Amino acid sequence: MKKEELIALGITEEQAEKVLGINNADLTAEKEKAGETAKKLAAAEANVKEITDKLKAYDGVDVEKLKSAAAEWEAKYNADMQSARLENAVELELTKLKARDVALAKNLIDRKLLKEEDGKVVGLKEQLEKIRTEKAWLFEDGEKPAESKPNEPVPRVNVGGSDHNKPSGAASLTLRGAVSEAYAK
Repeated sequence: MKKEELIALGITEEQAEKVLGINNADLTAEKEKAGETAKKLAAAEANVKEITDKLKAYDGVDVEKLKSAAAEWEAKYNADMQSARLENAVELELTKLKARDVALAKNLIDRKLLKEEDGKVVGLKEQLEKIRTEKAWLFEDGEKPAESKPNEPVPRVNVGGSDHNKPSGAASLTLRGAVSEAYAK
């Protein structure tokens, strides 16, 4: 409204100026609010555009396929971790039992019979007992493997040549000599 319109309505000039002052203050406040709202709207539009652009990067991605792949990787990870825990448990037990050759002893254990339950390996104890009875030489407290005696001469076989160093009455030292002796009998 204009000042003249207010005066035409029968309001004094002084009153018209006060009304216009109040009106201008209200308009200024509303313009500021509108400006702030416009800024918020522009920021929201920019945000929507940014999110839309990010979503376009995932266009055509099969979410179910991703979930399936993640589940497969998780299952593989869990299986690998269980296998590693079983291998470590086997090695630890073989070391405790003082296995002479841990790698050889590990190969004698059937992994299919091992199961992990409540953090314990089930089926290992039975297999280790069987291995210890059947192959006691594999463990330090079992039978000792045949060892050569330090003062006993080690028989030597000469693959070719003659029996130069053959003591009288002793077995032949060469392959030819051994074959000749075997057929001479």
